[in-house]
Amino acid sequence: MITRGGSVVLLALVLLATGACTAGDDASPSTSPETTTTAAGATSSTAAEPVTTTAVEPTTTSTTAGDDGGVVDAGWIIDLLDRLPDTGAGGHHVELVDLAAAAEAAGVQIPPTGAEESAVRDFLLALPGDALVPELLQRAAASADAIRAELGIDPIAIQRAATAGEPPERYLVLQGDFDGNAIDAAVRSEPVWSDLLTTAEHAGVSYYTWGEDFTSMLDRVTAARPLGRGNRLALDGEYLYWVPWTAGVEALIDAGAGLVPGLAERPPMRQAAGLLEDEQVYSAVLTDTPLTAEPLGAAPGEGVDGYLAPYRVLGLGGGRDGAGAFWVVVAIHDTAAAAEQSAAGFRAGVEQGTAMALGGAPWSERVTALEITVEGEAMVAVLRSAGSPGDWIRAYLSRDPLFAVAGS
Repeated sequence: MITRGGSVVLLALVLLATGACTAGDDASPSTSPETTTTAAGATSSTAAEPVTTTAVEPTTTSTTAGDDGGVVDAGWIIDLLDRLPDTGAGGHHVELVDLAAAAEAAGVQIPPTGAEESAVRDFLLALPGDALVPELLQRAAASADAIRAELGIDPIAIQRAATAGEPPERYLVLQGDFDGNAIDAAVRSEPVWSDLLTTAEHAGVSYYTWGEDFTSMLDRVTAARPLGRGNRLALDGEYLYWVPWTAGVEALIDAGAGLVPGLAERPPMRQAAGLLEDEQVYSAVLTDTPLTAEPLGAAPGEGVDGYLAPYRVLGLGGGRDGAGAFWVVVAIHDTAAAAEQSAAGFRAGVEQGTAMALGGAPWSERVTALEITVEGEAMVAVLRSAGSPGDWIRAYLSRDPLFAVAGS
């Protein structure tokens, strides 16, 4: 399930970045969405007038389906999933972002390495509202120089990121062009934590450690450590790991070396990731836990029915192309019949449901184009919206029935 603590932080960022509370964002178009279902054998349209937004066309050149329902070739999402160990609750909630692609989508110039703090802040705030910037990088928007001094990490060097798991066992993987010498010099010289610094090695990768697992020391709160936890830090080639416990950093090292399975080795997870990659999203969420339609803040038992059939993995993502912003929903099921059921249910949710996180407005007044495709056990929906790029993540975090299992 989605953890409330992590969701609140992310939701607050999305609301701030997208301006979701403004009257302009809640304005709704007068036309209803165009809806198309392929592979299910039915096509329908509920548009009162022709829809001018063209639905994104799926691409299939980057990935191919394997005999087990997985995806053979790897893109950026699968690559990051390979780095996340398939242990415990790691697959319950995974957030991924390609910052370079998000910047390109927004037409934002990436500052040079070592850019002034104000330039870093302006860059991060200019990213699309649904770019799932990890918490460490969120803090860099206000404290880039402090992050550099404390960890030797230049926020501009971070190109992609993935977070997974549930607090306190939360994994963070950053991919980028990191300077190992700068990291080593910073962690040995910064004044708050260096007295607790020790080093260790696992599977040929060295890592830094401070204090006991998960232990908070409130007199040592810093820009990179708002909870006062020492954490563990490892640089493994172009990947940097930042976690609060020793077994966690060693599990990341093992996954990166192929010594333990990564999340991408699960066929449904890999298939969902590949389908999101096909649509060229720059930001994504994956979960192996069916969402229940009990909105945040609702009393137990006051939930409403969702629209999807029970699924093994749900994936959502945001992107932008020549026609503008779009978002994608992927659901992987046990059977093709369940995927067909989800396609029909999802279409009904868009046409008849209300967006719980968006003032209760009908989805049909917000979605301007909808294309649903069933591919075996997978349902793929691509949507255009008159709302902000953050619609999908806000709705997901508020447990909107659009993404939830029917009868929950």
